[in-house]
Amino acid sequence: MLNPSLTNILVISQSSSSTLSNSASAASQWASVGLPFTLLSVVIFGKCLLVLGIHEENWGYFLRPYQMILFCLEKGDYILQTVFDMLTAGQVAVDIFRRQRENVG
Repeated sequence: MLNPSLTNILVISQSSSSTLSNSASAASQWASVGLPFTLLSVVIFGKCLLVLGIHEENWGYFLRPYQMILFCLEKGDYILQTVFDMLTAGQVAVDIFRRQRENVG
C-alpha cells in the first residue's frame, strides 16, 4: 500500500504534467494568432501617436519596442524580396544550363 503523501505527490505530478502539455498547446495557438495581432497593435498605436503629434521622445518605454518591430518589418520585407529574387535567379540559371546542355548533346 502506498503512503498517502506519496499518493498525493503522484496525483499532483500527473495533473501538473497534463497542465504543462495543455499550456504548451495553448502557447502554440497563441503564437499563431496573438503574436501578429500584438505586433500590429504596437505599430498601429505608434502610428496613431505620430498622427496625433506626440513626439517620439515623449513615448517613454514604448519607443524601443515600436522601433524594434518597425525595423524588423522593414528589414524582413527586404530580406524576403532578396531571397525571392535569388531563388528566381537560380531557377533561370538552371533553365539556361539545361537548354545549353540539350543543344550540345
